[in-house]
Amino acid sequence: MDRPIESADWLSLGRDERVRWHDRPSVYVLARDLVPLAALGLIGLAIAVALRTALPDLPWWVPLLPLALVAVAALVGLAAYLRWTTTHYVITTSGIYRKRGVVSRDVTRLRIDRIQNATYSQSTLQRLLSFGDMTLYTAGSGTVDLVLEDVPDPERVNRVLSDQLAEASGTGRSERANRTAADRTETADGLD
Repeated sequence: MDRPIESADWLSLGRDERVRWHDRPSVYVLARDLVPLAALGLIGLAIAVALRTALPDLPWWVPLLPLALVAVAALVGLAAYLRWTTTHYVITTSGIYRKRGVVSRDVTRLRIDRIQNATYSQSTLQRLLSFGDMTLYTAGSGTVDLVLEDVPDPERVNRVLSDQLAEASGTGRSERANRTAADRTETADGLD
């Protein structure tokens, strides 16, 4: 059972700071890493069975050698799964956090008021599977400050971040009220 992200020991929220969005990289990325490893494991298993049945006079331990591929695939797969489960992205009312690390821990935080620009990009496959990369730039740096890789539904995350940036700059309430009023008008027009 997952704990609420607000109770994570690596996330130090201020008194009035609230989580607006939280996720981890897309599950498709995990599948992309695990499918070739599963194939490698199956190949190792098939070679071991083929050696045992085709050459029964071999010493007992020789057919076990290809099973090393199965063990390597399992270990690399476990590492990919741990990397995926321990990577978190969080947008709060005052910052953006990226947490990575299995044994060691790397937490990067950007203050919302320092973000100058945010972009997202998607390859064709990422667009079909609804994930992509978000790149964040802070004021005065001129370089990439934070990349959130393989974010599920980057368009929605970009909207959450844009709303939070607008709210932090003081323009968020009026823009959100105008958008809500426009949504109501569209809904009312659709009922006619």
